[in-house]
Amino acid sequence: MAKDTEFYNKISGRYSEDRYPDVANSYTQSFFNRRLELLVSAIKQTVLVQGSGLSVLEIGCADGVVLRKIYEVFNKNISYLVGLDISPKMIEVASRENSDVGILFKVRNDYKDLRKFNLILEVGVINYTESVSSEMAYAHSVLDDGGYYICSFAGTDSLLNRIKPGDKGYNNFLSYEEYEESIKEFFTIEKKIPVGFFVPLLWRLPALARFKQPIIENLFKYISPNLFHENIYVLRKK
Repeated sequence: MAKDTEFYNKISGRYSEDRYPDVANSYTQSFFNRRLELLVSAIKQTVLVQGSGLSVLEIGCADGVVLRKIYEVFNKNISYLVGLDISPKMIEVASRENSDVGILFKVRNDYKDLRKFNLILEVGVINYTESVSSEMAYAHSVLDDGGYYICSFAGTDSLLNRIKPGDKGYNNFLSYEEYEESIKEFFTIEKKIPVGFFVPLLWRLPALARFKQPIIENLFKYISPNLFHENIYVLRKK
């Protein structure tokens, strides 16, 4: 984890700028923006049925870009938001950039509050943690009864991994079926949303790729969801 902390401290000043531009010019930027779009949609379709006054925790909040979007879209429904990250520099940036809204950002190891949350978000994080089961257990312990946990995993069967095999810097990297075995110890899977279908050379022409990428993903999510770089899981506490 020290290696990851050092890396994210280093990139904290450019994290959102590099990953979430208004107009995507690479597969990676397209992926991050699309994942955020699907996350917002998943919250609208599931969690908001619980009503208003909801509490939200994001694990691995980086510079606060995702929680900021959640606040902007759902502020009438949400009363309390907390973002945790292993990187002190990320938390500094998140706190500074979101000082105008009521979001609490804390270094994960320093957060000791025992409150429960209605919704926990953890996207693009679990592959870098030491243990999938331990991460599931932690989310389960701080999630309110009947609450939702929305997380994502990168899978070994993805087309991106098949085309570009090798060390990706993950601490754990499994098939989606193997992740689901760990999930089912703690949660009920309500929805599985593929995101990030890698097409070689497509993004050499960004203007064309911005048009083609969503069409390709909408087609293959029904045919071969395991070929996607990640799957987002909407989970309910057992």
